[in-house]
Amino acid sequence: MKQYEPQSTERHEKRLSELMKQYESQLAERHEQQLSELMKQYESRSAKRHEQQLSGLMKQYESQSAERHEQQLSGLMKQYESQSTERHEQQLSGLMKQYESQSTERYEKRLSELMKQYESQSRTRTEQQLSELMKRHLKKGAVKVKPMPANTDTLYVSAALDPRRDQVGWSKQGGWGWTDRLDFKVFRFSEIGTIKITVGENSSGGPYRVYAFKHIGTGALPLGWKEVLHFYVFETEQPNTEMISIGRARDLDPERCIFVRGDHAGKLLGWKEDFVFWVPV
Repeated sequence: MKQYEPQSTERHEKRLSELMKQYESQLAERHEQQLSELMKQYESRSAKRHEQQLSGLMKQYESQSAERHEQQLSGLMKQYESQSTERHEQQLSGLMKQYESQSTERYEKRLSELMKQYESQSRTRTEQQLSELMKRHLKKGAVKVKPMPANTDTLYVSAALDPRRDQVGWSKQGGWGWTDRLDFKVFRFSEIGTIKITVGENSSGGPYRVYAFKHIGTGALPLGWKEVLHFYVFETEQPNTEMISIGRARDLDPERCIFVRGDHAGKLLGWKEDFVFWVPV
């Protein structure tokens, strides 16, 4: 019995040691399984929370990005509209200036054509009327008509207001705001002792007007002036002549002249005498 008891105790301890190892092994295995499940469960919950947080952050970022994008787009649109409006105004201004320039040029050309046509028609009518009068009055026993000096023609001067100005032609120019007020004889071609007077017309920078220039010769008129006609006169007094004076506007706005019989041009208010000449009577 004494011998058996030590052996039983030894076996019991071995058995107990084996059971403890088996229990610890099973316990460790269950613990690892539980721990693995807990880790999976934790990871699943963490991933879900992470996805929720990430989704929230993405929505917030997209909202802020969209807002910034809209602000930038709005700024760019305003800048583009401002630049487009400025370019449109510049283009429109350029087109308006071009149109006004072309319109003014066409108006001047048309006015010049109409003036020439009117002068031609008026001259023809005047010549016809004069021919009829001559035929009617130059009969036997009729009054004697003083013949016009050779190489002469009558220059007609009409006036308009706002501002005061003259125009000239080989026929009467009255009508359409113009009033016939003066006529005198001039030489159509050069004679001994005569000088050339060139009359230029201008309608830029103001209403239609004329200016008389002397000693132009074959040269061009000053800028802006276009020749409408020319004639020849005496520069100094001669027998059977009368004086014509040319007055220049003192304000020069616009530059223009008037024709006055005698030396009265410089005595008129707002005018100064430019030059004088003598014409046959």
